[in-house]
Amino acid sequence: MERFLNTQLPLGRIGFTFGVLFVLFCAAGLAHLAFQSLGDHHSTFPLACFCSIVAGFLAISTLLLLCVRRMKETHWKPMSTLFLLLPGLNVMYLLALALAAPKKQR
Repeated sequence: MERFLNTQLPLGRIGFTFGVLFVLFCAAGLAHLAFQSLGDHHSTFPLACFCSIVAGFLAISTLLLLCVRRMKETHWKPMSTLFLLLPGLNVMYLLALALAAPKKQR
């Protein structure tokens, strides 16, 4: 876990891909669990929505961390992480970042 959160270590293509998939599956699982356990009753439905929104914000912040780590390897500009917030472009951005070759250090 410490290696996953350390921003100074290189991540690599496979580590980035598995990290993105892990974060997305965890966020979807938490949202599903919230609606399965809390969404059935009328009075707890807003709590299920709130839990899903919190899971989404945690997923986006973790994806931003993963993207910044991967961009250090590929030498992309940090402002390109804003593509992660645009619907439709975010999937293409994550795919391009996963397939990008790392640049050599001079």
